[in-house]
Amino acid sequence: MAKIHGEFMPEKGLTIFTIEGNASKSDMLQIITGLEKNQVTRDIIWDASYGTVEDIDKNELRKIAQFLKKGHGMREGGRTALVGPDDLNFGIGRMFQAYTEADNLAVEYKTFRTMDAAKAWLESPRN
Repeated sequence: MAKIHGEFMPEKGLTIFTIEGNASKSDMLQIITGLEKNQVTRDIIWDASYGTVEDIDKNELRKIAQFLKKGHGMREGGRTALVGPDDLNFGIGRMFQAYTEADNLAVEYKTFRTMDAAKAWLESPRN
C-alpha cells in the first residue's frame, strides 16, 4: 500500500500528490474520489519520483480514465501533470495520457520526467 501525500496550494491553483511506495488502482481512486469532497485546484501534479504505479495494469488505467471523465466539470480547462522519472513510471504515465486523450477528457494530461518540466508546462500559456 502506498502513501500519497497531498500539498494543497489554492493561491497557485495547484495540488501536488506525491506517491511513496507502490500505488494501486484503489489508492488512486481513493484520492480522486476525495477531490470531489474537498476543495479542488485547477491544476494537479502526480509525482511518482519516490514511488511507483507499476502494479496498475492497462485495464485499470483505462477504468481510472473513464472514472475521471465523469467528474471533470469542476476542473474543466485544468491540467494534470504526471511525473515519472524512471522508464516504467514514465511509460505508464504516457499510456494513461493516451487513454485520457482517447476519451477526450476536459482536463489536459501530460507526462514528464521531472517536476521542473511539469511545473513549466503548468505555467505555460493555455489554448
